[in-house]
Amino acid sequence: GLRGGAAYINDQTYESLVNTEAALGYETQVQNCLAAIAIDGRDTRAYFRLVETFQNNGTFGDGESQLLGNAYNANKAEFDMSSTEMAELNYQIGHLYFNMYTGDGNSFRARIQKAQGYFAYVVDYGPADGDHYSIASSYNTLCSFFTDFVLNDSSVLEPTREDYEALLAAIDACMADMQGYTSSDAAYTRLTLYQRIMDTVNVNGRGFALNQVPQTEVVQMLRNICAAVGGESITQAASIALQEQILQQAQQVEENISREYENLKRGEANG
Repeated sequence: GLRGGAAYINDQTYESLVNTEAALGYETQVQNCLAAIAIDGRDTRAYFRLVETFQNNGTFGDGESQLLGNAYNANKAEFDMSSTEMAELNYQIGHLYFNMYTGDGNSFRARIQKAQGYFAYVVDYGPADGDHYSIASSYNTLCSFFTDFVLNDSSVLEPTREDYEALLAAIDACMADMQGYTSSDAAYTRLTLYQRIMDTVNVNGRGFALNQVPQTEVVQMLRNICAAVGGESITQAASIALQEQILQQAQQVEENISREYENLKRGEANG
């Protein structure tokens, strides 16, 4: 009867909204994705399309974050938490925050804190054989290390050897994955992240040594960062300056790390 007809019209409308031509422009694509979500908030296709639209346009600041967050949270109760689609959607949103978020003053802290919940969702609810389960786990480990030990001013937690080993493995996996981002700000965002990782390794040099994380592993990771930083093809003055700064800093960090391991050896020999 009548209800079936209305449902059919809604389905047709949803399809056309989700498949809006890119030629109609960014604003129209975004509005049409949101209109599709208003028709059926449980269907994940419009969310995927919205994420893709932000990525393609290279914009993901406070405004975009709010639109996506409001739509997602309004329908959260309706989602099938353990579905492959939801795991994939959460991974894509986490990735978007980690690699592209410029809100909250474009801070590293904000990117980590916003992204973490989405990566944790994949780890907690997603199928372990899902496409992005492994890399989501790496991002989650990286975010967790920063929130637990670096960004939390009141924390007295000390990382364990397991934490340090997991951090090194996560850095390797995430660095390889981050190369896939090509938006205009992606290189600068990556360089900022590499710098923060290097700072963290520097500050935790004594911790790495005390926990007997092999020095070769720590040094290799620093050299991997240098290779990635040096390999960025960039033209913007700010990115070039940051690139040079990191490469200069790396030498100093490696020396500091060596000193921490030497001091520990010397202490043990004297003890």
